[in-house]
Amino acid sequence: MQNQLSNEHRKRNNQDEIRGSSGNGKLESSSRVKQQQNNPPLVNNDKQQQQPDKQQHNQRPRHHSVRLIGESAARQTTRLFLEICNNSSSSSTDGKPNNVAAITNNDTAPWKNVATLVAAEQALEFWAHRNNNSNNNRQNNKQQHHHHQSNRGKQYQQSTLEEDADMALRLFTSLHHFHCKESGSAVLTNGMYSHVIDALAKSPNLHHVSKADALLRQFISLYIEHYAYSNEKKDVVALLQELELHDPLPTKNEDSIRLASKQQPLASSALRLKIPTNIEWNSKDNHHFPNQIRITGVMRGYARQSHPRGAESLLSLMVSLSSSLGGNKKRMFRPNEVGFATVIDAYSRVHDGLNAERVLQLMKERSIDTGAAVVNNEVLKEVAMTHLNGANVVAYNAAISAWARSAKQTSTTRDNATPATISSSRAAAENAESLLREMWSEHDDGCHKNPRSTILPDVVTYSSVISAYATCLDQPYGMNHARELLKELEGLAAQEFNEYHNTKNEEQNSTKFRRNGGGRHAQGFQPNTMTFNTVLQACANAGDASTAETILQSMISLHSSSLKEGGGGPFQHVRPNTRTFNVVLNAWAKKNGGDGGVRANKILDRLEKMDSNNNGPQPDVISYNTVLAAWSKSASVDPTSLSKREEGAQSSSIVGKCAAYEALKLLDKIEHGYLQSKNGKHGDHHSRAVKPDAISYSTTIAAFANAAQHCENGTSMAEEAEGILSRMKDQLGIAPDAYSYNGVLLAWGRSSGGLPAAKRAETILRSMREPTIISWSTVVNAYTNADGAPNAAALLGEMEQNVIDSSRRGKSSRAPIIPSIVLYNNVLHAWGRSSDGDASRNAELLLDRMERTSQLPRPDVMSYQLVLTALEHTTDPDKAERAKTVLDRFLASVEGNCVKPRKIQNAYNSVLTACAYTPANAGEHHRNNAARILMSTLRDLNQFPWPADDSRIDGPDQESYALFVQGCTHLFESNSEDRNMLLKSAFHECCQKGLLNRIIWDKFCGAMSPGLVKMFIEDLVVSLTGRRLGVLDCGSDKHHDLWQYENLPEEWSNSRPMQ
Repeated sequence: MQNQLSNEHRKRNNQDEIRGSSGNGKLESSSRVKQQQNNPPLVNNDKQQQQPDKQQHNQRPRHHSVRLIGESAARQTTRLFLEICNNSSSSSTDGKPNNVAAITNNDTAPWKNVATLVAAEQALEFWAHRNNNSNNNRQNNKQQHHHHQSNRGKQYQQSTLEEDADMALRLFTSLHHFHCKESGSAVLTNGMYSHVIDALAKSPNLHHVSKADALLRQFISLYIEHYAYSNEKKDVVALLQELELHDPLPTKNEDSIRLASKQQPLASSALRLKIPTNIEWNSKDNHHFPNQIRITGVMRGYARQSHPRGAESLLSLMVSLSSSLGGNKKRMFRPNEVGFATVIDAYSRVHDGLNAERVLQLMKERSIDTGAAVVNNEVLKEVAMTHLNGANVVAYNAAISAWARSAKQTSTTRDNATPATISSSRAAAENAESLLREMWSEHDDGCHKNPRSTILPDVVTYSSVISAYATCLDQPYGMNHARELLKELEGLAAQEFNEYHNTKNEEQNSTKFRRNGGGRHAQGFQPNTMTFNTVLQACANAGDASTAETILQSMISLHSSSLKEGGGGPFQHVRPNTRTFNVVLNAWAKKNGGDGGVRANKILDRLEKMDSNNNGPQPDVISYNTVLAAWSKSASVDPTSLSKREEGAQSSSIVGKCAAYEALKLLDKIEHGYLQSKNGKHGDHHSRAVKPDAISYSTTIAAFANAAQHCENGTSMAEEAEGILSRMKDQLGIAPDAYSYNGVLLAWGRSSGGLPAAKRAETILRSMREPTIISWSTVVNAYTNADGAPNAAALLGEMEQNVIDSSRRGKSSRAPIIPSIVLYNNVLHAWGRSSDGDASRNAELLLDRMERTSQLPRPDVMSYQLVLTALEHTTDPDKAERAKTVLDRFLASVEGNCVKPRKIQNAYNSVLTACAYTPANAGEHHRNNAARILMSTLRDLNQFPWPADDSRIDGPDQESYALFVQGCTHLFESNSEDRNMLLKSAFHECCQKGLLNRIIWDKFCGAMSPGLVKMFIEDLVVSLTGRRLGVLDCGSDKHHDLWQYENLPEEWSNSRPMQ
């Protein structure tokens, strides 16, 4: 988008720039030129400065930089003024005379020498335009070619721009110091102001751009004071005060606020230089005046730094200036399409579609004369048209891009998206499409002669809207709309191409489509590879791999058709590239089921065949790693889970250990091809063989780890994974990383090899140079699956001791791994599954240690639930009392916190389980306590303050009532009055809430005599429904209840999640 704005800017202002510079072939004013002839410079310039090319200097129009001095001369001049300025300041501070003080008292001072001042202005020009000079760029290309092939090239350029801005600012500050010191002569010129502003505006540092803003406002103030008429000065007094203040408009978008919070202060807190007086103005040098080009340059600086408030503040300033001034001065500050589009682009960079469209609306309603919003019928008076849309295609595209970025919701993923964020993302995509439709409605079919009023969408417009739908969180809704828009774009491209090339009358060629005014893209509607790749990414995001493969085939067909037409046609820019194939491969890699690996491998084969022609896309390491990931996903599928229909219809599906060996086969192929290419045993084609990386090996290891959980001989899968780990370094010298080791550890943990497998995993763990928290947790889980809770607890204790020892030693080169709450929960889980007689007590002890020790992680909801689960499974006689104690501690820990109601309900049910399954030999004391806890727990469940916004959970559920009936049957004497009363009360409450199911009914009928059940149910039916139930027989035949349950009132079982 920034490149499109730059192209539009050059189209609009190229002639003005040439006119503004053609009258001034040199930077210095004519008076300084005359003085320079009689005053030699005080600096030793390089060869370019010693032998200036006068003829070249006078002939070239200087709308772009013509570098008059080289880098060494610019640095020497800058260093001269900085040293004198620093020494002068220190001399005035300490009062001690020095050599510099002597220089300042005579006419040979550098700031009094015209030649030296000219050199200073030329140095400022060098710092402002060094990166624009073509000769300098060619030199940098030779020296920094490898930088431009990677991200380091961009970093190098940014560091250079920042250095240029810093040097220009320091030099200008010293010149400003001497200007204010010498009241009788002018040191600063309008050229100096222009160059320092340009240099600062290009910097990648927001602080520099902010200083450019402050100096720009000074520059405008000086211009108005010098050139404005007396009546204009009177009108702009308030405006000059506005120039001193800088309070950009706030943004309402959350992403804008988030980005703005990280930004540095703006011009209000920037370097405050006193506004000088009597600077020297070269009236013929229009290009170095504070015009719309220079202001737009600073606005671009704000846009690049994602700071739209500063850009819009300058836009408002331009509108105010053009409205307050007259004549040529109005035209100097009048905002054009580039200025508005730059502000829109700035909001687009912070994903603020709302404010971007607001500025677009201001642009549409603006006056062509001043840029201000028109009112009443001013449009008719100005342009004599029935309507006016002051926007152009570039502005519309920037606004659409803003909505597209808003739809992406970068701070949210599909995994943690809420209904609100999904709705907001979808609305942003729909707003982008709404602007597209508005462009079509504004298209005038050639009524306007002014090309600026041509508003016709182009490929950029459609691609941005497609991107909005492709990245929105609402899928597959976004994918379907993206496909529809792509189909629409294809039709427009074909129609535009046919009208342009098949119409004999050239005057009719541009009647409908071929209108490239207003910044419209030169390709018109012709889609390109990126457009199709965006739709492919939408299919991948929606999990529709089949559709992605269909679109890939369409791209290949379109490209083949274009080749048949000699490389032309409406789809000449559609050519599948490596990324195209990688997106489709990734779609299959994410696909659940057993066919992902097979389909991805077939696509890879097709890509390799296209590469064999030497003119098609070639697979890269990402391509191969993605197919390996697809095989790894297929390896995680249990072969026994495939139905007979799937086995018959999809006989090509490869899952389980077979998929893991397919991944290994592909890895062997990549490895062999690279080694053969390295040894020079293949031709030119194979010289491009891909070298496998650590991800290639790690993904193959993960395939065997996934297969181990479904394999009868999981140990063999773990051994294969460990073998791959060994060959990484042996074959290609690739050091295994943590992901590789963790995959092998996971394979041994899933191998079902018992304690020997878990101990093998521990051995590998201790061989790692830098194990991660995941490494330790994986081994702990391995012991959990192998009934090795004591070993898991020992590993946790070792980690805790390492932390203690490290704190005693102080700082060390290798910090210990601090156990996380996940690791502690894994050990609690190990104790919960352990067959050790003291497992539940060990779990309680660990939980108590976590609560009491401040250095350890605080227990979370999962921690308490794991201990309660351990108490459910124990055979200790006091399990109910201990479970109730843990429940009370859990409720106290979550008080005032936001906890899902289901978690709290599960904790209560765990206590009911501990009560219901208290051992029969627990003794009367413990059994009585269990009965008491059983009743109080069900009562507390009903009285708990459940959240009002979740009506699904408001007390006991079906499991709660089933456990309560089980507990009453187990803890109370048969046919006792207390037991029957509790059973009737709980059953009445359960039916009243509509929670009755067959499990509860079976337990209830088994706890009471048939006669009591019959009498109770008949009375309950009358009480709850007001009618009598028909035949109800609870005889001794246990099979009668099968039809008796169906004969019960339906409203008693209107909620049946547990049948």
